Amino acid sequence: MDAFDKREEGFERAFSRDQELRFLARARRNRKLGLWAGEKLGLAGEALTDYAARFADGAVTSADDEALVVELAQALAEQQISTHRIRRRLEEFGAAALQEVQAGR
Repeated sequence: MDAFDKREEGFERAFSRDQELRFLARARRNRKLGLWAGEKLGLAGEALTDYAARFADGAVTSADDEALVVELAQALAEQQISTHRIRRRLEEFGAAALQEVQAGR
């Protein structure tokens, strides 16, 4: 294996690790968002945990954040929570989740 092949292999490992971290951070972000939305819906305890898990599972299959925002806006319509606020929470939870995953938590 020459130096070029070793370098290419290193880039592939780094890319793979980056994709794994992004997936983990996205899943964690979605769980946090599900917990937040569930609390806004008045859920607590096991019902809140179940809601957040179902939300995160469904959100992982869709890579479209805008669809996620629309879905939550519909679910939270009675609470009068704006799409702007949902997007802001999405960004906040995303940043926190990425930091947690990078820190190994």
